[in-house]
Amino acid sequence: MIFKNFKKSIIYVGETSDYSDRWLISELKKDFKVYLLSLEDGSVQNKIKSSIVVNRLYLSAAQRLGQEKVNILRHITNAAKEMINSNKGWELESDRIRQKEFFGQDYINTVQFSELKIIKETDFPMVIKKNGTGRNTKLLILRNLKDIEKCEETFILQPLIQQTRCFRTEFVGTWHATFDQYIKIEQRSLSFSKNHAKIIDPLPQSWYNLIRKKILLLNVRAFSIEYFVVDKKPIIIDFNMTSNYSKEFIVKNPSLYLAWKGLIDEKNI
Repeated sequence: MIFKNFKKSIIYVGETSDYSDRWLISELKKDFKVYLLSLEDGSVQNKIKSSIVVNRLYLSAAQRLGQEKVNILRHITNAAKEMINSNKGWELESDRIRQKEFFGQDYINTVQFSELKIIKETDFPMVIKKNGTGRNTKLLILRNLKDIEKCEETFILQPLIQQTRCFRTEFVGTWHATFDQYIKIEQRSLSFSKNHAKIIDPLPQSWYNLIRKKILLLNVRAFSIEYFVVDKKPIIIDFNMTSNYSKEFIVKNPSLYLAWKGLIDEKNI
């Protein structure tokens, strides 16, 4: 028997307040049956084992929804047979120290970091970050030991890389696109501004394949990597499991949705 108009079912874990979630949900509904995961809707939760789960829950969702709710959502999704982006990606994104260890296993270079208790005066200037945090558009620069007196142990310090340009590559399955992020360095802070126009990759294709293969070990296939290129060599500064695609990026990359559709079509449900 041939079933006409059969559509795969998707359970989408995300936030409809986010522009990129609204866009992706709208596009997915053209080709799939899409259900938004809700703690209040038991019928959706019951579909977990017979649907593909698309996990796009931001790390910062804990701040907006509450950590308890986020933990429940993550627990529910773990029952899925087919999932795009496992919760292992969330765990890696939430720990920059772990990111360094994870990439370092394959000699993939990441930015150095130091614990507060071993900082020396000669290490400055440095950029301070929380070890577990979402994206930042502005970061503080510390210039001397006196600046770190009020810092908490949950912070890590990274050397200030004197570059005014870094890169961000969005990966979706075998597809990827790279754009610029410009950096403005001031006395006490640095800030990022994005240029979402697609550019020619600054690194060989083999490096992007290596990153894709490494992240696949976590069962994560839609993510982004932020990095500097210094002396033609990459230095990773952040891994993000969930990407906030801007309207400009979506418009300039019309194949983005096709990459998502292809990723879902590969799944057998």
